[in-house]
Amino acid sequence: SGAFPMGLLNELLHCREVLSGEHYDRAEIKKSIIQNNIYGVDIEKGAVDIARLRFWLSIVVDEEIPSPLQNLDYKIMQGNSLIESFMGVDLSKLTNENNKNKDASAQINIFDDSTKKEKLRVSLLLSGYYSCFNAEKKKELRQKISDTINKQLEIQEYNSAILEELKKINIAENNKFFLWHTWFSDVFNRDGKEGFDIVIGNPPYIDSETMTLLGQTDLREYITKHYKFIKGNWDIYMAFLEMGLTLSSGCLCYITPDKWLSKPFGSKFREQCMIPHMKTILYTGNKTFESAMVDAIITLFSRSSDNISAYKFDGDKNIIHMNTVPSNSIPKPYYIDSLFS
Repeated sequence: SGAFPMGLLNELLHCREVLSGEHYDRAEIKKSIIQNNIYGVDIEKGAVDIARLRFWLSIVVDEEIPSPLQNLDYKIMQGNSLIESFMGVDLSKLTNENNKNKDASAQINIFDDSTKKEKLRVSLLLSGYYSCFNAEKKKELRQKISDTINKQLEIQEYNSAILEELKKINIAENNKFFLWHTWFSDVFNRDGKEGFDIVIGNPPYIDSETMTLLGQTDLREYITKHYKFIKGNWDIYMAFLEMGLTLSSGCLCYITPDKWLSKPFGSKFREQCMIPHMKTILYTGNKTFESAMVDAIITLFSRSSDNISAYKFDGDKNIIHMNTVPSNSIPKPYYIDSLFS
């Protein structure tokens, strides 16, 4: 419900205050950070609404005259973070060329306006929506965004039955999939980088057998088929770990149970991702969450890592450094106790 993006907002605010010297406007800095630096996705609509409200409240406390709530419809969004496809169709390429077009140079922009013959970047239109407070203009912009995405779907020449089903879904707000490369296209089209500098979160803790009991069989089958580090009776946070690394061009930091460090279902991920990417482990114990009695860890991954540093809380909740182990000497299977002995 916004705890992680709010925490990041405060960290970035502190950095900007230091860089701004003695004279700065806290509310304006917050607005700039929210518009340009923070993105969020959650499958629960209620969580998205609360997160948006928390951003607004964080701004108005620093304003003498409260300003309207920013348009965060395309910044903090509802969607299924793990899926960017629908009925077997990959939706991550909507801003690229036609899948059936053999001419690799024929790029089709999602906002190719056939009337004005203009090509507008996704980020430009979404930026205009963010700063628009005129109700009619907002409605017009939302409709244009929807129309141009539907147009792009038609250009891709998907099966007509799939197109009809897609038209029944609110592309920008649903619990079936999330269009990372469409809504956050500015993140994935930066010079020299493709993806987020920082990815943070607290993934759900649900094992694959429980997913069937909860009626999530389709999601279970999708994850098993499309995620390469899934093995055995896996937990869904393994898919979030893999997706997080895929989305990140810099750092990934999650809080999860520690079972994947030693259990068979985490072996593929340990073998392929721990040595090249893991940077830090912080053991937080089994009292981190009142509703989840698990031994939790916070793990930090980066694109390059030579050593893994291990930490834990002492009795007074102070963080103490335990050990530093060269990543190329981590025992397999890897047990966290080997770092805390």
